[in-house]
Amino acid sequence: MVEFAIVMPFLVILLFGIFEFGYVFGQHLDVRHGAREGSRLASVNFAPTSEQGEARSAALVAEICNGMSLVTESTVSLASDQAPAVSQGDFVVVTVQSEAEQVTGFFSPVLSDLTLRSAVEMRVEAALEYSIPYEGTC
Repeated sequence: MVEFAIVMPFLVILLFGIFEFGYVFGQHLDVRHGAREGSRLASVNFAPTSEQGEARSAALVAEICNGMSLVTESTVSLASDQAPAVSQGDFVVVTVQSEAEQVTGFFSPVLSDLTLRSAVEMRVEAALEYSIPYEGTC
């Protein structure tokens, strides 16, 4: 009984650590996936609507946000060095940024100010009809 009382706090910390850091790692992968898929969609001029400019950029951000399941409050931005006229062969950068959420709050001193961020740059295959630079939130 005494041995269990000595070992129990370490086991609880280990168990909560596995849950907490596993969930944060999943969020990190979700942010990376969102940036990668968003960059891919932007490079092929993803067009869910016939509108152009800011409405199309908002639709792209909404599509990126729909693809992320673990991250709830994110900031998605579209950028290019050649903005506002991005043509074939230029590069577009999609950046997704989110604050890490916690399951238990047990490690809040370590994870409270953690920002998950990913930026992916891809070559544009067709002239973009987006409003660039653009920033939206999920």
